[in-house]
Amino acid sequence: MAMRTGRHLWRVAKKEEDEFYERYLEGRRDEEGYGPIESPPPHPNPSRRITASQVLKSEWGREIKICKAGEEGL
Repeated sequence: MAMRTGRHLWRVAKKEEDEFYERYLEGRRDEEGYGPIESPPPHPNPSRRITASQVLKSEWGREIKICKAGEEGL
């Protein structure tokens, strides 16, 4: 959901611990259960796809934390 919306919608994905997650689940549920978040387009257009460079430059990408081994290039 963070990648889709560009922000975090809830703190913890447990309805007992996060009211925003609980409301999200309630809003998505119908009589058949939970459908997919979104349907993919019938013919994806690769020219509209975000590049890896754009992801890393985005606010979301800049906030990614890496472990010590990643910092050391292991």
